[in-house]
Amino acid sequence: MNFTNIFRALRENRLLQIAVGAVIFLGLVAATLAYTMANREPDRTGLVMNDRGEYVEYERMEPSGNTIETVFACPSGTTFTTSYDFGSNELTVILEDRTEYALPQTPSADGARYATIDESIVYFEQGGEAGLTINGEERFSACMPQ
Repeated sequence: MNFTNIFRALRENRLLQIAVGAVIFLGLVAATLAYTMANREPDRTGLVMNDRGEYVEYERMEPSGNTIETVFACPSGTTFTTSYDFGSNELTVILEDRTEYALPQTPSADGARYATIDESIVYFEQGGEAGLTINGEERFSACMPQ
C-alpha cells in the first residue's frame, strides 16, 4: 500500500479520520505531560516528623550550595552518592542510574536517618555504615564511605 492509497482511504473514511486524529491528539498529550514532568519545580512543602514523633508541615529551604558529597561502596559491588546540603538540611541520595531522592532528616535513636513522609524511601547511617530502603526493600546495606 502506498501513500496515495492511504490518503484516499483517509479522505473517504470518517472513522479512520477520527482514529488518526485521536492518535495524534494522544501523542501530543503524552509529549506535553512528559515535558511538564521533566521540567517541573520540585514540591517545596511536605511533612516531616519532629523530635516528639509528630508530623508537622515544613517548607523546604533553597539549597545553599554549601554541600558535602560522599560516595558509598556496598558489599554487593554497587555504589551510591549522598549530597548533604547544610542550608536546607536535606540529604540527596544519587544512585548509579542517576535516580535522585531528596530526603528531609527524621528522628533517629542512633545515627542519622532521612526519609520520605510515607517511609517509602529511607536512608540510614550508623557507625560509619549506610543503607537505603526503597518501598520496604533493603536495596543497599553495610555500605562504606570511600
